[in-house]
Amino acid sequence: MSFVLRHAGPACACVFFLAASVVGSLAHGGPPLRVGVTRDPVVSSVARLVLVHLREGVGFAVDWREFPDEAALQAAFAGGRIDIAVGLTNPGKTLTAPASADCPSERLAPLAEDLRRRWSGEVFLLGFPAGAGACARPALIVSRAVLEDLRFGILRKESARMASFITREDVAAVQAAAERGGEREAAAAARFAIDRKGGK
Repeated sequence: MSFVLRHAGPACACVFFLAASVVGSLAHGGPPLRVGVTRDPVVSSVARLVLVHLREGVGFAVDWREFPDEAALQAAFAGGRIDIAVGLTNPGKTLTAPASADCPSERLAPLAEDLRRRWSGEVFLLGFPAGAGACARPALIVSRAVLEDLRFGILRKESARMASFITREDVAAVQAAAERGGEREAAAAARFAIDRKGGK
């Protein structure tokens, strides 16, 4: 299998990635959590870390679903076709905070509320900037229906944990691995970053 993936390129790696999701859903005995991302490199790197933690650390089955832009991702979330989205705070609301400064808590709260309003989901902001402004944050946006589903009873706690322990360095390592070697290397980098956190 490793020989095939090395020589068949990204398309084969993608098929392998999706097949692993199906196997995981069967092992879980229930429906997989559907994680939606865009092609933004920060968003996709955060999502890979989320996928590894939920699948290998918590034991949920997880499907990966990619969308061309945030509008398509948001439409899928609103339509119930994904359960967890990785999004970004509204850049227009963060331009006055330089990246070198810490984002004040009184600014972060409105940004989180803006995401809740726009997505109609629960929002877990990560603790580092994703762009030019210190308040431009990646966020996990989780379906309220899934949070209320007893089959995923610890998802709220795990979402908060991931938002607290995923770092800028983790995301940079996964992003660099994806650029260097594609999906397989990115997944390996995400697994290494999550494994280092141990019992967090």
